[in-house]
Amino acid sequence: MDNSLRAKKDLYEIIKTNKRINIIGPPGCGKTTLCKIISNDTKIDLIELDAILFDKNCKILKNRNKILLDSLKSSNSCIIDGTYFSLMTKNRIQVTDHFIMIRVNFFRSLLGIAKRTYKNKACNCGEKLTFKLIKFLFSYYFYKASVLQKIIPNKKLTICKI
Repeated sequence: MDNSLRAKKDLYEIIKTNKRINIIGPPGCGKTTLCKIISNDTKIDLIELDAILFDKNCKILKNRNKILLDSLKSSNSCIIDGTYFSLMTKNRIQVTDHFIMIRVNFFRSLLGIAKRTYKNKACNCGEKLTFKLIKFLFSYYFYKASVLQKIIPNKKLTICKI
């Protein structure tokens, strides 16, 4: 069995025992695709952070922490698509039952972003291949991923290497 199928099987096991699951990871790793598949298969609500945290002009909303927490609290069962390192607060960690961190090779993530940009599949405010995003990708791989692993309790975190 390849890694992606094993990761998907593991995800479904976690979903059976948790109500609010957040898929986190670097841009371009497949979070959105995976969340949509799981949401369709299980009929669990999908909360896409990109869709709820930006206004129509692609400006991130000022009350984004409240919007995120309200969305989490109002759903009995949901899968959340997105990391947003700056919104990884104690309240978010407490309200979320389980986090699944997708780990992929840096270049695979970069390739995912390039494909999305080329196919123009990024949402209106989505991440496209720019120098700013490449810089963010480096900060994620060399700093933010390890910080996330430290601030999310081990019992609430599963790492899926794909």
